[in-house]
Amino acid sequence: MPRPIETPSELADRTAPRLRARRRRLLATLAAAAAPGAVAGFLLGLQARGVATAPALAGAVGPFLYAGFTGLMTMAAGGLAAVLLDVRAQPRAVASAPVTPPEAAAEALALPPAAPPARVEAARGMIDAVTAAQALVDQLRREAALLEGLDDGVFALDAEGVLRFANPAALAVWRRPAEAVSGQPFFALFPSLADSPLSEALKEVLAQRQPRRLEAVLAPFGGDVLLGLAPTAGGATVRFRDLTRLRAAEAALKAAEAKLQLALEGAGMASWDLDIGSGEMRWTPRLFDLLGLPQTPALLGHVEDWLALVHPKDLAAVKEGWFGAHRNGARFRSLHRILRRDGEPRWLEAYGSLTGDGAQGRFMGVVHDVTARQQAEERLHQLSREIDHRAKNVLFTIQAIIRLTPKQDPERFAIAVDGRIAALARAHQLLAREGWGQVSLRDLALGELSVCGPEAAIDLAGPSVLLAPTAVQPLAVALHELAVNAVAHGALSRPGGAVTLRWAPQPEGTLLLTWQERGGPPLAGAPARKGLGRRVIDSAVTDQLEGQISHAWEPAGLTTRVTLPASRFELPWQSAEPGATLRAAPPPAAGRGAVLQGARILVVEDEPMIGAALTAMLVQFGCRVVGPATGLDAALKRVLEAAEPFDLALVDVNLNGRDSFPVAELLAGRGVPVIYLTGYAELPEERLALAAGMLRKPVDPRELQTALGRVLALQGRPRV
Repeated sequence: MPRPIETPSELADRTAPRLRARRRRLLATLAAAAAPGAVAGFLLGLQARGVATAPALAGAVGPFLYAGFTGLMTMAAGGLAAVLLDVRAQPRAVASAPVTPPEAAAEALALPPAAPPARVEAARGMIDAVTAAQALVDQLRREAALLEGLDDGVFALDAEGVLRFANPAALAVWRRPAEAVSGQPFFALFPSLADSPLSEALKEVLAQRQPRRLEAVLAPFGGDVLLGLAPTAGGATVRFRDLTRLRAAEAALKAAEAKLQLALEGAGMASWDLDIGSGEMRWTPRLFDLLGLPQTPALLGHVEDWLALVHPKDLAAVKEGWFGAHRNGARFRSLHRILRRDGEPRWLEAYGSLTGDGAQGRFMGVVHDVTARQQAEERLHQLSREIDHRAKNVLFTIQAIIRLTPKQDPERFAIAVDGRIAALARAHQLLAREGWGQVSLRDLALGELSVCGPEAAIDLAGPSVLLAPTAVQPLAVALHELAVNAVAHGALSRPGGAVTLRWAPQPEGTLLLTWQERGGPPLAGAPARKGLGRRVIDSAVTDQLEGQISHAWEPAGLTTRVTLPASRFELPWQSAEPGATLRAAPPPAAGRGAVLQGARILVVEDEPMIGAALTAMLVQFGCRVVGPATGLDAALKRVLEAAEPFDLALVDVNLNGRDSFPVAELLAGRGVPVIYLTGYAELPEERLALAAGMLRKPVDPRELQTALGRVLALQGRPRV
């Protein structure tokens, strides 16, 4: 029968009586060992606080000398053990330290010599044995207290499988008192464990004398547990920990991660998870898709592959943010561009942060494709600039209307100005309603022909056509002028007259609009002079719409045909110069503007009214005007074919949706100063480098006169 396994507490209880007996034998031995005449040999059991009151003894371990006594001292649990022998009768050479009382008093005592050294050594050995035994008892009691207080269950079995010990945690799980299980065969107490992983592991531990760890589901232990088995001298100890809470937490984490992944996928987001300790980084499949990279085994990703796709202008900031967050434990946030492996540009927004210990934690984050958002913001920015540009041009156009409309008859002047401004307002109202996008041709025509009155006989016919935003204002102005002319002089000026407006796509891809008047005053032919209204119509069609126009003054009435290119009713919204003008300038005062007299000025402007207003002002300043050139190609041709050099050029930045910078570059190459006219709030710095100045629309005539005079004076042009 093997010796039962003892717990530390039981072993301490069994050892304590033997220790007390050994102390008693030690005292007897010391008394017998003391030589005749010696003071005494004894054991001190001094508590720590008592030792502290004796300065000569406090902290002493080993031989000591105090007040004429020599001896051995050693630390024991709870105090000191010591043997004192009289050395006052020994020669002074025995001690190297001062002796108290004085030497004369010691010699007067004439005591016998001390015990032999061999006996002192024997006493030392016995003191050491007692001290070691006491230390073992104290250690066992501490271990017993530790086992009793563990949250994990601990029990001990002997080699026959008999339960010799179980701590309170194990008894609580089993719901049995200690007296009901102690000394009982373990597998008889729990028959369901006889063929369990625990029994197999226990056999291996007893046979191989090696510890084992395993996880198993054991009903007597409460379910899923972690087991630790270790061999002992007479059997084995088993420690078990309930994993139910851990498994529940793991399940909750897994469910939360699944929900998070579902939410990320639903939001079009991807995520990464970097284990800082191992350096292993995992991507979700969505992240591979965002970057345009093939998925790797086990979804392992590499930050270097990501960084290789980042736009060069954003790379430094992304690197600094990524590695700075890794080093400093800060949050990572980045908005950057990438070029996918398939060549498609994307905007990505990424967020990440460190969790856990910096050296062994995780660096996790999410990535979102924000390409659509960035493009929308860019379009919004462009639209904002364009609206600002259009608003300034509207003001400029209104100024041109006022300036160019004949003023001989105040009543007719007021009616004409009001009507043209209203036409602009209706066009802009339609554009605003459609978000500055395409506008229905039928809606535009109905709005502009409303000036003819509710009783007017007007027939509109044609398929559904959407006009490009750049075509809305010019066509509105042209239709308004045709309608006003029909009411004042044409078919709608008398009862029975009628107007027909029809439109139809043509085989070559253009759109033909036919304006036909019938029932009005008979026409003898084309008018003798080209009035403002006709100039506005023709310029709007040919210059702004880049179309074609023809008029036929037949006896039955006027027929006007307008042909629009496909770009004006099929292409999406694009930037365009809808027109602008200048306020009328007063005649130059005496002595002012002399440098402008005879100056040859090239005007490049696509808006007919603005071009006419600029021309009128320059003529007032005493300049010679070339142009206006209404398009990019026409402007370049004017410069290349000029027989006489220009002194200065006024160049609109936007010509029917095309930048006029090539004209400015050509002029600058020939030494001609350029002043930009623009409705935009700002221009690129590299473009401004070519210009001698820039005036924002609407421009005050005095500002224009001052700018022209300054630039021409700097050019060294002599005053006339």
